[in-house]
Amino acid sequence: MSFRPHRARLASGLLGLGLLALSGPVPPVAGAAPAPTFLPVALISSPASGRVQALLLGAWQAGRWQPGAGAGKNLPGRPWQAQALGAPGTQRLNSGPALTNEDPCPETVFLDVTLPSRMETQARPLLLTSPGQRTRPRPVEALPTSGTVYREMMRAELQRRGLKSPVVNLTSVVRADLDGDGKQEVILAASHFRRGTDAFSPPPSAEAGDYSLVLLRWVGNGEAHTTALAGKVYTKTPTQKDLEEGTMQVPTRYGLAGVADLNADGRMEVVLQDAYYEGDGASVLEWSPQDGAKERLSEGCGA
Repeated sequence: MSFRPHRARLASGLLGLGLLALSGPVPPVAGAAPAPTFLPVALISSPASGRVQALLLGAWQAGRWQPGAGAGKNLPGRPWQAQALGAPGTQRLNSGPALTNEDPCPETVFLDVTLPSRMETQARPLLLTSPGQRTRPRPVEALPTSGTVYREMMRAELQRRGLKSPVVNLTSVVRADLDGDGKQEVILAASHFRRGTDAFSPPPSAEAGDYSLVLLRWVGNGEAHTTALAGKVYTKTPTQKDLEEGTMQVPTRYGLAGVADLNADGRMEVVLQDAYYEGDGASVLEWSPQDGAKERLSEGCGA
């Protein structure tokens, strides 16, 4: 089996949703303080007490987004602050040197991190940023996934995408004012696979009714809007001929890993994690009502 960089796979999936992957300087929010010259960001997807690996997503450096391989050159080992989605506080951590993979993803950078036994993560992803960095200029509120209103929002979107009777399984509901305009946005994440597993990774092939979707609900000009940040909905089960010809539907599961201001411009980015049966990774998206969602960083590894 040949290997391919994860970064290209994820960007392709986002482009299929009509999103545009760009890099480069972003205009700061009016009145925001000048951003520090180097702000790295990493993600621990599956926290556990003891020694774990954090995926280096990249950094905001000198006014530009720097991918993980380039940012790793400036990380011989450093302190971090860790924050879980929905948790108000942070924990201080230390990492070892940045280590690159040899095979199959030589450009992917990982950090060795030791989590203290007192850190209660409840298996939620941990976003790592610079100590003292103000990643939440406004509150980020994790809401119950059992709420009828948000379940119906997701159901309506799944039906619009072709599922007549979807199994609605919300995994995250988060509310925050992302861009600082005084209006709250809501991020909904949901996934369902008929041949599901206990792990975050989905099965190797998808069937009719399977899906993974992350939506952003926002209000503009007095109207509610829905933007798809990532995902795929499957309306057909592969036939035996499809399987024999090797044209399986290989699904990706998406989840919300963090909401944080990663470049000190006053706006909060959305951090997504993703996995398929032979790999996983994460991405950083910027969003604004005017420009929509833009992928700024994407790292990971998969076959």
